[in-house]
Amino acid sequence: LGRQVLQRIGAITYDLPRATLELQLAAPAAPPPGSFAAPLLLLDAHAYLTPVTTLSIDGSPHTFPVMFGGLYGSSLTITREEYLKSGHLPRALEHLDDPEAGLQMVWIDGAKIGDAALPGGLGGLVLAHTPPDQLLEQIRRLISFDVGGYINAPLYHRVAFTYALSSGKLYLKPRP
Repeated sequence: LGRQVLQRIGAITYDLPRATLELQLAAPAAPPPGSFAAPLLLLDAHAYLTPVTTLSIDGSPHTFPVMFGGLYGSSLTITREEYLKSGHLPRALEHLDDPEAGLQMVWIDGAKIGDAALPGGLGGLVLAHTPPDQLLEQIRRLISFDVGGYINAPLYHRVAFTYALSSGKLYLKPRP
């Protein structure tokens, strides 16, 4: 959808496993029942709008921006730089699982999107190359914004998302 249409929509709620999409004219005044709030930013990359929020992993106080819609098979994909800033040691990335692609599989004990803690652990990938991948490099080059990774489709099966566009909020509703 273009910017003109998105300015008219108050909120977009999607639940991928249930194949539902709900559009609301007004943004919710408070988080929907059972939901948690996180910041939402739409980056204008000229050809598309990229939703971005903040993430922290493994109990680290370090937060970094991540975008939605990564194509990797893990719940989260994180750049080497953000993984190391989150308290992990470089030796964890010395022997990559896929050296040619620059990928290391990791277990993330806990993740927080904004202030919302996701229940349980998550599978993750670390992008060890510089640049990490083509899309993140394209965003850095086009709009000078450093995105530290992706929220990938497997996480959509654990959480329902509501984008409250006009208020800059993302509401997450974890599944039982």
